[in-house]
Amino acid sequence: GSPKTFMSVEHTRAVFQKAMRSFGLPDGGKIAVAVSGGADSTALCGLTREYTRQNGVEMLALVVDHGLRAVSREQALTTVERWKSRGVECRLLTWTGEKPATGVERAAREARYRLLADACRAAGAETLLLGHHRQDQAETYLIRLERHSKSAGLAGMSAVRKTGFGRILRPLLGIASADLREYNRRAGLDWVEDETNLSADFARGRLRRTLTAAEIDAAFEQTLRYGALRRAQEEKAARFIGGNVEQNEKGYLL
Repeated sequence: GSPKTFMSVEHTRAVFQKAMRSFGLPDGGKIAVAVSGGADSTALCGLTREYTRQNGVEMLALVVDHGLRAVSREQALTTVERWKSRGVECRLLTWTGEKPATGVERAAREARYRLLADACRAAGAETLLLGHHRQDQAETYLIRLERHSKSAGLAGMSAVRKTGFGRILRPLLGIASADLREYNRRAGLDWVEDETNLSADFARGRLRRTLTAAEIDAAFEQTLRYGALRRAQEEKAARFIGGNVEQNEKGYLL
């Protein structure tokens, strides 16, 4: 976004708090936060630290080192030490073994989610927060539009997704990246820059270099429209299942 559209840091906090309340988090549970060390996940970790302290909830920061870049280990260790120095429990997760020659971005994403899920199970955390924000959501819409996704796909990333260990939540989807960076500056939080964010090699990187603030806003508004349609379809399906599906003793659904 442009400086004209900056939210105040207080507004950023309020949007985050509203999202967290809407998720209906369990009392006394542990919240895990995926932290890459970049600006967006740094803001997520800072906002979550404020939230957990206010609400008496345990917090765990999880830093994944994919081992794909020479500096990734150093950046991951720096990120872990930064959060530990602020009193946050923090663990380093490492993607080991052979890396594929092709499709490395997808493989890295799958490895990251697997490592995060395993760490959440081990820690007893049923909630994992991810730092995807307003521009990420807009880019997802535009990438899926280009690939001719149907309406459910055009709704973009879900703010809530059930998983084997609990739920993945994205409380920053309504907040612009520029506002998250401003929050970091005001809160005195340092971050690392990942040069792959601006890489022209990937569709998302290309969009990141060319999208205007107006195009991001327009695309984000479309995800809200399609999101309302997706929720309506899900509610309709849930009503049908509630009234028409039976489960037998072997677990089959009829």
